[in-house]
Amino acid sequence: MSIYKLHWISGSAYAWRVMLALSHKNIKYESQIIDAATWDREASGFLKLNPRGKVPVLEDGDNGLSGAKAPRKSFVWFY
Repeated sequence: MSIYKLHWISGSAYAWRVMLALSHKNIKYESQIIDAATWDREASGFLKLNPRGKVPVLEDGDNGLSGAKAPRKSFVWFY
């Protein structure tokens, strides 16, 4: 079981950057693709992970790293 969960929307170049970094570092993660047409940020509890409501978000337990650069920078430190 992976400790990371990546929330992303199809077609997001920012999400692809994070996925490439995860793959390059051989870090296992769970992929949570979001349907942008039907997604309700408030009802899904997503705003607890990222108050801005933007994707991608890499979830690590109760914490979320958002954007394309923050998750990749943390990989450099931890892996």
